[in-house]
Amino acid sequence: MRALAIAAAFFAGCATGSGEQPTDQTPRTTLGPTQAKVVNADRKITPVAAASAAPAADPCNGIGTCYSSPTFVAEVTRVTTSRPSAGPVNATVVQRVEVRFRNVTDKPIILAHRADTARMVDNRGNRYGYWNPKVNVAGIGLIGNRAVDSSFVIGPNQSRNATFEQRFVYDARQKAPGNTFTFDLEIEEVEPTGSQQLRTVRKNAVAFRDLSG
Repeated sequence: MRALAIAAAFFAGCATGSGEQPTDQTPRTTLGPTQAKVVNADRKITPVAAASAAPAADPCNGIGTCYSSPTFVAEVTRVTTSRPSAGPVNATVVQRVEVRFRNVTDKPIILAHRADTARMVDNRGNRYGYWNPKVNVAGIGLIGNRAVDSSFVIGPNQSRNATFEQRFVYDARQKAPGNTFTFDLEIEEVEPTGSQQLRTVRKNAVAFRDLSG
């Protein structure tokens, strides 16, 4: 209704302006044809430069532990490294990444994670992975082949947390884990379409860099 009122006022103003006669009674000098030509010839028109749009501010300020999309900002709040087994042969290192997702819009959003897109690699080139996504991912819902867990709803300008755990199993005689790593994962924004159906609105290739426990 407000938009309609503004539009109505705008059009009313236009109508009033077109129907009224000028009230300015200032005397005007009428130029003859020759004078008009001289004035037009001497007049210089300076082109107005088009205003350049200011670049959008980066909510992450280029920080590798942060990712921004049009609807949310994801920030790594904590990284924990554990070594459940560190035998002389078979060893395991687990990286636990805690992420805060913040809705930057004025309406609720639903986020979900597709587990098979996650990729964690340390600075020695070692590849980590989930061993059971239903256990390794907490807080945020998962996207399966036929179902989507849509429980991760974030209200306008609100935040929610999620955790992701990946591990690297290796032969300690031949390899060693690195001390920094990257973490890439796909976070999808979904919305209901009626009849208990969901559709993907946007796929976000979230990338975190320079992580360490």
